[in-house]
Amino acid sequence: MSRLKGTHTMNKLLLLIIFFSNIAFAKGQSGETIYHDICSSCHSEPSSNAPQLTDKTAWKPRLAKGKQALYKSAFEGVHQTMPAHDQFEQHLRDDEVKRVVDYIIKQVK
Repeated sequence: MSRLKGTHTMNKLLLLIIFFSNIAFAKGQSGETIYHDICSSCHSEPSSNAPQLTDKTAWKPRLAKGKQALYKSAFEGVHQTMPAHDQFEQHLRDDEVKRVVDYIIKQVK
């Protein structure tokens, strides 16, 4: 009987771990994490054509277009310089793409 009780307790524990893991996954990565893991390879590399995160002047006309335009650029790409989200980082969910755009906006304002 104690063996059955131990198995039942272990199953409950496993279910709790799975539950909380799914919550963490559903929440997704932060915009800052995504930026540093992916976007910074261009937006922190002066030799790229991407506007640098530290260059507020370069971001000013982009910010003037509004957040929705920046989201659109992230999803659809920008000319030949930045690939569309679905061609480059397919594993990112839409809300994660928006989070990284929001992070960048906060940094360049």
